[in-house]
Order: sequence, then C-alpha cells, then structure tokens
Amino acid sequence: MPAISRFVQMLVLLTVVLLLSACGGGSSDSSSTFTVQGRVLNAALIGSTVEIFNSNGTLLAAMNTNTEGGYSVEVSQDGPYRIRATGGMLNGEEYTGTLEASCANGLECFVTPYTTVLVRLVDERGFNTGDASALVANSLGFDGDPFAEDVPVEEFDLDATREAIAGGDGLDAWVDSMVEWVADEDSGPPPGVMDPEPVDPVTYTVSTTTGPGGSLDPTNRTVAAGDTVTFTVIPDTGYRIDQVTGCGGSLAGEVYIIGAVTQSCTVSAAFSPRQYTLTYTAGSNGSLSGETEQTVSHGRSGTAVTAIPDAGYSFIEWSDASTDNPRTDTDITSDLSVEASFGQSAYTIDTDAGVGGTISPVSQTLSFGATASFAILPESGFGIGTVTGCGGSLSGNTYTTAPIIDACTVSADFTALNGLVGGKLEINRVNPGPVGGNVDVFLTATYADGLAVPGLTAESFSVQVGDRPASQPSGVTAPSEQLSIVFVMDFTTTVRESGGLEALQDATEDFVQLMQPEDWAGIVKFNIDAGASVERELAPLGAPVVDDLTGQSVLYEVIYEDYPGAGTNLNAALKLALDHIDESKTELPEGRTAIVLLGDGEDNYVEFTGQQPEPGETGAEVVAQANELNVPIFTVGVADVMTGGDGAWLDRMQNLADQTGGEFFNATEDTKEAIDQAFATTSGLLTSEYQLTFAGVDSCDPQGFTVSVDSLGLEPAYGVFTHRGCDISQ
Repeated sequence: MPAISRFVQMLVLLTVVLLLSACGGGSSDSSSTFTVQGRVLNAALIGSTVEIFNSNGTLLAAMNTNTEGGYSVEVSQDGPYRIRATGGMLNGEEYTGTLEASCANGLECFVTPYTTVLVRLVDERGFNTGDASALVANSLGFDGDPFAEDVPVEEFDLDATREAIAGGDGLDAWVDSMVEWVADEDSGPPPGVMDPEPVDPVTYTVSTTTGPGGSLDPTNRTVAAGDTVTFTVIPDTGYRIDQVTGCGGSLAGEVYIIGAVTQSCTVSAAFSPRQYTLTYTAGSNGSLSGETEQTVSHGRSGTAVTAIPDAGYSFIEWSDASTDNPRTDTDITSDLSVEASFGQSAYTIDTDAGVGGTISPVSQTLSFGATASFAILPESGFGIGTVTGCGGSLSGNTYTTAPIIDACTVSADFTALNGLVGGKLEINRVNPGPVGGNVDVFLTATYADGLAVPGLTAESFSVQVGDRPASQPSGVTAPSEQLSIVFVMDFTTTVRESGGLEALQDATEDFVQLMQPEDWAGIVKFNIDAGASVERELAPLGAPVVDDLTGQSVLYEVIYEDYPGAGTNLNAALKLALDHIDESKTELPEGRTAIVLLGDGEDNYVEFTGQQPEPGETGAEVVAQANELNVPIFTVGVADVMTGGDGAWLDRMQNLADQTGGEFFNATEDTKEAIDQAFATTSGLLTSEYQLTFAGVDSCDPQGFTVSVDSLGLEPAYGVFTHRGCDISQ
C-alpha cells in the first residue's frame, strides 16, 4: 500500500482550500461557482459523457472527457455530488459501461469501477459512505482505488480485472460480484482480486474462580477482542449469590455480563449459605421455653422448643399439625412460623376390679378439677373389700374421686362370703412345647364347697418355675359353656371285627345328647379304602333335625351310617379334621374347640399303600398343627389299642393327647360305658378348665412349677414338665 494515498492528498488539498476561503481567499456570495474535476478511469476513457448531480438528483452540469479521461466543469452548488460517466472510447474501442462515484467536493473526483462498487453498497445494501469504504478496504487488505493509483500485484491484478470488465460489457457483473464478496455473502472474490491472507484475530481468555456453594457456567471463555461475554451464576442448593466481580462486568439476577473485552481477566463468584428464620409463638393458656426466634442455615437444625400448658390445660398441637413436644425442627429449607395451641385437660380414669366383682363404668374421661363416681358391684357370694385410687372415698357401694389433676386408676378387691374362702387348684394336664417354647397347663379352680371359681384372669394367677421369680402367665383361656367338637371315628376292619364299632357309635350318640343346642359338632370318618371324609361339617346342634323318610335325626344317621373299608389312615383323618376347624374358625362360637378321636391307634398307611404320607400327615406334623390352632386332641382307645403293634398303637394315642393338651381314655373293656365316661370327663374338662400359658426353659431337665391364686386363698397346684423332644416319643 502507498505511503500516502491519493485520497489522503485530496483530503489535504480540501483542508487548504477551506482555510483560504475562511481568510477571504474566495467569494461567499450567491454568484460563486465551484469546480468539479477529475478523471474517468477504467483505463482512461476518452469522450465519456460526465454528468454532475447534486444530492437531490438535480443535474448541475455535463461534459465529455478529454484524451486522458479528464474532465473539469464549473457548477453553481457545493458538494456532495453524485457523478455518472457513460460511454466513451477505451483503447480505441467503444466503452459500453456506466461508472458512478460519490464525492464530498469536486476538487478531484475519480469515477472508476472501484467507486461504482462503493455507490452500489450505499444504494443497494444500505451502508453509509464511510462504512462502505472501510468494508471494501478491509476485504481487499489495502486502502485506495486500484484504478487510480498503484497497487501491489499480489493484492490486486489490475490487468485481470480490466480483462474481466472487457470494454464495459462485464462491468455490471464484476461490480455485482465485488458487492456480494465484500458484503460477506459466502461468494468468492471477483476476477483480479486476491483473497488477503487471513489474520489471526486478537483473543483474550476470561477465566473464573468460585468459592464453596456454587459455580459459574462456563468455567472459562476464549473471546475475540471487543466481544461481550455472559456467565450464568449457579448457587448450590441452600446457597445464595454473595457477590460476583471482575472484568468490569455487572450482575443481573443470576447472569454476569461483561462488556467489550480488551484483555484477559478473571471473574470471581462468592456464595454464602441461605439463612432461614424459625419463629415459635404460644397461643392462649400456655407458654414456651427455649429460643423462640432462631436463625438457621440451610439444611441445619434448630434447637428444642417446649410448649408449656397452664394449670388445667394440655398442649394440643402446633399450627402445622405437629404434636411433637418438645419439638426440634431439622433439615431446614425455608422460613418457619408456628404457634402452639392449648386446650382444657382431659384425663382418663381407669378401673381395676379383682375377682368377685366389677366396677361401673369401666372408665371415665374428665376435665381438670372434676370428680367422678363409680359403682362397686360385688358378685353373688362376695362383698366389697378395699377400694383405692384417685384420692377418693367409699360411701356404700359408691366410690367418689378427689378433684382430678392427672390420669389415675380406681382399684377394688372383693371378699368371698358364706364360707367360700379357701378351695384349691388342680392340674389336669400339662402340654409342654419344645425346648425354649411355651408350656400350656390345664387346671380347675374350685372353692372349698366344690363350686367352680369363675372370672379368673391372667392377673389372678401366679406361676413359679423352678427358682425363677413368680410371674403372671402370658395368657389365660377361661372355661366356656359352649363347645365345638369334631368326632374322628375309626371305621377300619380291626375296630369293626373287635365289636368296638357299635359301642363307639352308641357312645358318640350319648355324647351328642349331652351337648347343648348352641354347641357345634362335626364328624370325620376314615379308613384307607374309603379315605378320610368330613361326613358332617361343623354346625350348631340346634333342635334335632329329623329325616322325613326315616324319622331319624340326620346327625344320628351320620353317626350310624356305615363307612366300609380296610386300612388305617389315622393321621390323615386328624389333619383333615384340623384343616376343617381352621377353615371354620371365623364362624365358630367363642369357647373351647377340641377333637375327640375314637379308634385303636393303628396307622398302617405306609404298609397298606407302599407310599409315604402326604405332607402334613405325619404324627409330628399333626401335633404341631393342633398346637398352633390351640385344639386339644382327646383320644379314646378301643379294640386292640392296648396290645396292637407291640404297644405302638397305645403310644400313638397317648402321645397325641399328651402333646396337644388332651387326655387318653382306655375303653377296651365295657366299651360303651367306658366311652361314655370318657366323653363325660372330656366335656367336664372343656367346660370347667382354665388353660394357662407361660414361658418354658432352655433345658431338657424336668422342671417343677407352682400355680397359685393368692387373692382367694386357694391351695396352690404343683406340677412337673419336660419339654417336648427331650424324653417324649414323637
């Protein structure tokens, strides 16, 4: 690029003229004229018509160029001017193109293809004259008009350009191509123009640093000089933006904006934990202890605050429905404001009645300071002993408490009258579980005159095992007048041939006749040939149901209906009976449920069929299921029970009874009478026995134990148990 371009020379000349005019060197009246001069160049155009227009498009003058392409004309108006050159001769050939130029003044105004490009950028692309000149100079990589001054060949090939313009025929195409190229429309440069070597832009690095609690996005940026940069400021959960500094930027919300970057710099962001306020207040009739205004960082915990009710009032809840008192709020993520509410206190007065009477009502709920009255009601044969609790006093059989200030219990003991003091406990059967398991004891409690003692509960009994301190049993099942019995009847060949079947049937009928209408009964019959079958499902006895054809009771018909077959599947029959009880338990009445097994004790299923028992049909599995359902099995031995299987049949019947809380009866002699007696005993036990459950020991050694009812002065009962699996055959 020339050291001083011709455009610079023109600017200097214009400045001199203006200074001379200011010093009186020219006229300023309305008769002044202005000279517009220059050259029309592709190379020099001879005889080209030059037209001078003002800024409004008015023609001011016209003339033809001389042999060097020059022109000079006087006009009546000062610039700026728009100049158009049309036609002329170029190197002896007619020139067909039209050239244009915009000049601020007319001192020296060249009209060339270069100036035509500038005019098109202004007219067609909306650039102003200065921006258009800078854009072209930037694209070419040099400043100046290559048609009017010398340009290095490596930057602009003037000969190639003139060849492309071709006497004016290619002028418009070259100018259009030049306009598109410099306007950055992804087109290549026109002929004669060299792409300047790319110059690496000046760039700067904007880096970031952050303290704990947040980040900046992006973390670093490399940007061109003068670019604007934005960063997103991202606080972590529970943190807020404290400040962002550096690079002369400004923060708007969570966006940090940096203006034109002029050097490498660093943006720094600091964050601080969010702080929340916990506010606690007390409603009427109470107060608070603890810090009632707390400032807590995000995710941290406050300190305990306790709601303290006034006398006669109770804390109800906080306004956020929490009933914690004291309350400590944890993992705080927002402000909190709660109020404690209080209400008048209500206290429950419970009762505890001993054996021989009741207290009515069973409980009462009172407000603070109120009093309550209870009726103390001894049962027949008992009188009121002592009544205590809640600071009250007894008048007749009415006990009235003192003014209530807290929950309390009224307790009453009753005294046996008419010589009923004394009596005894008798243990009928003991059913120990495996080592470490529970022990079930079946016993009767009678007064001195033989009457049964009613109404005993777990609190009435005391059980001492060995040297272990005495304690209450974990469970007590009281006697019940209502029974549910499943009779399991052996219809095998051995029972039939011994003559025991008829006695078994007659005795079963006698037992049913002794039962009450509200009792339930079911019948299972068994042998291997016919299988085990529920011949009569558990159902209330009710009034006798008679078959219209036979005139016999339907239940009795089931008892006497034959069930022929050989082979004994005793355990399968018992499992069927237990399954039937389990399926019916939601319908059975309250009271004792039991199985009465009548048979000779034989079970030859494996020998008879050559197959192993079905799951659940071994002796041990039957015992386990009976104990799980709390169903004792009473066994009545008939036929060859005492001798069959070299004693195995007898052992089976005894073990079934012993291990389930039942009892074994031998009815092989005087069969019907013996069975009747067994049934009478079974019925009496089921309707008069208490069943106590208490914890056993972790030992196979025999354990002595004592059961007592101290409040009635009953004679204690003594027994011994050895856990199942230690010395009892399965």
